[in-house]
This record gives sequence, structure tokens and C-alpha cells, in this order.
Amino acid sequence: MKNKGVNTTRKRSRPRVLVYAYLYVNLGDDLLVRILTERYPDVDFYLFTSTDYGRIVDRPNLHLIRRNRLNRIFAAHLPYQYRCYKFDAVVYIGGSIFMERGESGMCTTTRNLRLLRKAFPKLPLHIVGCNYGPEQTPQFRREVESVLGFVESVCMRDTYSYNLFASNPVVSCAPDVVFNLGLSPAVKEHKELGSAVGREKAQVAVALSVIDLATRPMLDRYTARYEEMMAQIVRRYVAQGHSVRLLSFCSAEGDVAACERIVAMLGEECGTKVEVARYEGDIDSFLATIRSSSVLYATRFHATILGALFGIPTIPIIYSDKTQHVLDDIGWLGDTLDLRNPCTDIEELQPHRLDEGTLARLRTEAAGQFASLDKMFEQCPK
Repeated sequence: MKNKGVNTTRKRSRPRVLVYAYLYVNLGDDLLVRILTERYPDVDFYLFTSTDYGRIVDRPNLHLIRRNRLNRIFAAHLPYQYRCYKFDAVVYIGGSIFMERGESGMCTTTRNLRLLRKAFPKLPLHIVGCNYGPEQTPQFRREVESVLGFVESVCMRDTYSYNLFASNPVVSCAPDVVFNLGLSPAVKEHKELGSAVGREKAQVAVALSVIDLATRPMLDRYTARYEEMMAQIVRRYVAQGHSVRLLSFCSAEGDVAACERIVAMLGEECGTKVEVARYEGDIDSFLATIRSSSVLYATRFHATILGALFGIPTIPIIYSDKTQHVLDDIGWLGDTLDLRNPCTDIEELQPHRLDEGTLARLRTEAAGQFASLDKMFEQCPK
């Protein structure tokens, strides 16, 4: 994919949209960008990036603007980076973007949104796919309320977040963006654990999505308990003859490091029977790895969403209320494992999958994440 800048002199016949997203090879966020660009093939999207993001989302309507030395120097002042470019709108797409770190009343997202508004005071600014929290101080919610006062639309992905800001008419709610992914459930592809015998049994894959709690200040105290629980789950399935994969959704956030610590806990004999599958930018290959799983223990938020979407028997592992809020919304009837609860008996947990009717409803409703963008692009001249 060629990296194309914005030609500000030629006549523009297609909408040009600046996209602000998390670009650190995280499967969930990469899916958001892919879904956005695939939904609007007649819109040109632009990303500022210092990496070869085109190898991850290779779309003819996605253009990369390379960060040069000058705009890296002015990285704290976004208007300097964008001043020479002409766009028709700005889309800020992401999940847990409104998180307060420490007791500051601020976060990176609110700062970036204010800078984007300063850079483009007259452009429509849309936020897609987010949730709110956790918050540490009362002023943080007031800060977010202030920021949402100058955007054209924001679509939350859970009703808890929506209800906090429902008095603002630009705020709406719809299921997570990834429910828009253009893949059908793979229920028929799964082997049932209980029916697998002999050599076939060894081919049944159990997948565990892993995160590194040690790098998260509010969760690091749960690291030892969490990784021992994951190791216990692996030992049980290996003892039953099943193959096991540990899934890393984002190496930059420590997923691989956590996987490797868990493997080290297993000992040589058990550890050699466990595969660490790393997402490194090949979306389709990694999705195929997930889809081939017969059981999924999902710590990553989007592992839970993908398990539901693909019809995989899943046990969500909750480390944040954001996962519980979404499970409440979708009417999850199965077991969950809250790593903050030391009393959970993991031996008694049973994986669950959504019925086809619920999944069909979620896929339909998830299109609501793009309702404001649909309206905006329909009004653009063809």
C-alpha cells in the first residue's frame, strides 16, 4: 500500500476524513479501523502514523501520512501537524478511550479532542465505539461532559456509559463496532470437547486470551492470582489431552510477556504442549486462529466479543467493569470469571455461547455505531 499525503490543490470529489485511532498493533483497535474503512469504500480516510500501518489494514481508501521529524517535535501540539491538510471531518474511533489515570481529572483522549477541535474548529468531529471509565475523581466526568459538548456525535458501546451522558442529544448507544465484522458464526466448525476421542481429541484447541496486569496500575495486585488461574486452566486441559493456545492480542501492552510467564509456570513437560499465538498485524490469520478454537477463555474485551460473534463457547474473564456492562447489555446467561473475586471456583465454570437470534439482533443493532457517519456521508456530494 502506498502512503499518500493529501493534495490540497486538486479538486476533491470524495469526502476526506482524518481518523484518530490507537495504532500499536492491537487486534481490537485494528479491527475498528478495518471495519470503518470497509464500510465506506467511497470515502478517503487518512491516518498520521510513524509505522507501516498499511500492512495491517491494506485498503485503497486508507492513506497514511508519515510523521516527519518536525511534527514529531510538535507531537504535543496537534494543530501544527495538521495545519497544512484539508479534511471534511474527523473520526475518533476507539473503545476504552475515556479512562482517568491517576487523580488528574484528565486523560489523553480529552486532551487530544480539544487539540483536534483547535486544529479544525469548523469540521464535524465524531466519536465511534467508546465506553466511559473508570473514573477516579468527580471532575473527570465533568471534563468529559465538557468535551462532548463540542463534538457532533458520540456513540457509546454500553448502556451504562450512555446513561451517564444521555442528557446530551449527540450521545447514542449501540453494540460494539466489532459486531459489524463481516464474518458469520463458525459454530459448525467446532468440535465439542465431550465428543472428541482418541487422536481427534488431541486436535481440539482451547484458547486463552491473556493480558499483562503487571503493567496496569489499578490491576497489578491481581497479577499473581490471575496468572496462576490461567496456568491452572491450561494444566487441566493439557491433562485431558487437549491442545492449548495462549493468545496475545497486543505485544506492545505486554500480552506476550504474560503468556511467557504463564508457560514458565507450567514446567517443561506441560509447557511444551502449549502454543503462544501472537497477533502481529495479520488480522485474517489471527481471526482464523480464534475461530478454530472449541473453547475460549477471553480476558481481552474483544476476545469476548469475537467469541460471541463466532459462536465459540466462551468464558469471559472480567478485569474491568466495561466487560460486565457489555455482558449485561447482550443478556449473557453463561458463567464468567471475575479475576478480582478470589472465591471463584474455576473448575465449575461452563463455557457458553449466544443463541443465533441474539447474535443476529446484535449484528443489526451494531450498525448504529455508524448512524451519524452514514447520515453525514449520504449528504456529501457524489
